[in-house]
Amino acid sequence: MIASLTRHARWLLFTGIIYLAGCVDKPGPEISEVTPNVLSTEQGGEVHILGTFFDPKASVMLSGISVETQWVSDSELHITAPPAIGQQGFASIVVTNPDGQSVATKTLFSYYSTQLLFDDEQAKTIALASADPRAMDIADLDGDGTMDIVYSSRSLFRSSASFIGILFGNGTKKSLPISFRGETDSLLLADLNHDHILDILVADQGMNDVIFIPGAESGIFGKEKRSSLSPKDQFLGIRSIRLVDMNHDGNMDLVSANEIGNSISVALGNGDGTFSSDVDTFLVDSNPTLVRSADLDGDNHPDLVTNPIGLGNVDVLLHQNDFKKDFRSYKKAPIGNESSVSPKRIELSDVNHDGKPDLIVAIAGTNDIERYTQLTISLGIGDGSFGPPLFLPLPPSNGIQMGLDIYDMNGDLHPDIVLLQKHAVQILLGNGDGSFASTLRFNEDLSSSDDRSLKIMDMNKDGKPDLVIANSRNALPPFVSGNIQIFYNTSK
Repeated sequence: MIASLTRHARWLLFTGIIYLAGCVDKPGPEISEVTPNVLSTEQGGEVHILGTFFDPKASVMLSGISVETQWVSDSELHITAPPAIGQQGFASIVVTNPDGQSVATKTLFSYYSTQLLFDDEQAKTIALASADPRAMDIADLDGDGTMDIVYSSRSLFRSSASFIGILFGNGTKKSLPISFRGETDSLLLADLNHDHILDILVADQGMNDVIFIPGAESGIFGKEKRSSLSPKDQFLGIRSIRLVDMNHDGNMDLVSANEIGNSISVALGNGDGTFSSDVDTFLVDSNPTLVRSADLDGDNHPDLVTNPIGLGNVDVLLHQNDFKKDFRSYKKAPIGNESSVSPKRIELSDVNHDGKPDLIVAIAGTNDIERYTQLTISLGIGDGSFGPPLFLPLPPSNGIQMGLDIYDMNGDLHPDIVLLQKHAVQILLGNGDGSFASTLRFNEDLSSSDDRSLKIMDMNKDGKPDLVIANSRNALPPFVSGNIQIFYNTSK
């Protein structure tokens, strides 16, 4: 048929096909891997970008800055990343082909600080009049772009009622008229009623209750609602609460460690901030004060770990596959070689990047001479058990462990350990293989504080994690009010 067409008609048909072919969308570039995925802020270096559909004239921008680009093939580019002094953290990579098609990533590349620094002299101290802060959480409650601190507190005078305080990032202070009958050692911020606004959840030890305080826009909170975990005549001594979706229904469920009841309680969430009265309680070893959750055996169900005080092990509760909130009989994971050691603080984190949660324990020990502090790592096996504890190097300190967190403090994409003690903060930088090399220790001259709590958050929007520490009132006269301190990360 084409042969019978006139020469002009054949020319029109040919050019039309070429035109239509040019109108077909070409696939844009895609990034699959960046190696190395971390570079020093001080040195920079060569970075290889792997992917597909890279044009020979493709250009690359790193955090908004055009960088030298070498095309290797349609699946590989090389760039020269410049130093980024003071710019610790993730850097966006944008590959753009000449036709304007581009792709960006913020999850594959990061600058890390070669030297982690916190300057005591630059610490910000917020005095809390007539307050004794116990627990805290941090988020932007009013949407102004600054971090706000919510804390639970006893009054300076023990006969007075406890309360919840809010320190807004703009300097405004606020107290919520919530009264407690006991200690308030655990407080969380979370969206519990699915309105996309953060709420407050706090434990009332004296009433065996948890209190839900619904949030509203602009940092305003509504009327409290209580959920009981036990009859009032069966005192539990709630010391720690966690929110975990135990039955995979999209609602956050409550898990509590009960010091007096020697137990763990699980109450399913109703989706409105309250929890079911059908509470399951599981007996564990002596006086647990903390509970942590992760999938320890690879069955996609959350398991629990708690710290029996005074014993040389932690208790592991493995979630049943076929029931929403039941557990197999718990296992014991040893944490030390002596019966005198006690798991004061516990955390779960994959410190060696093998996809299995590992156990980090801050140990309080006693020998014939002194009390001492130790840190151990027990690598996860993947079946709910852990390997033997590995003792980490820790400078001598008789300070009691008051806080433990796992966070990438220097931007190298490896978990680091932050240990808060009575006399110091100690940071151990991870190597990514389960070992920890260097240690940063700094003092804060707050040895008289009765209790302390720790949170890690970027408080000044510079991309680096800062340390926020709540210090309770002095244990001995004069009974000075507590305070909250912010230690800014000044790493380069």
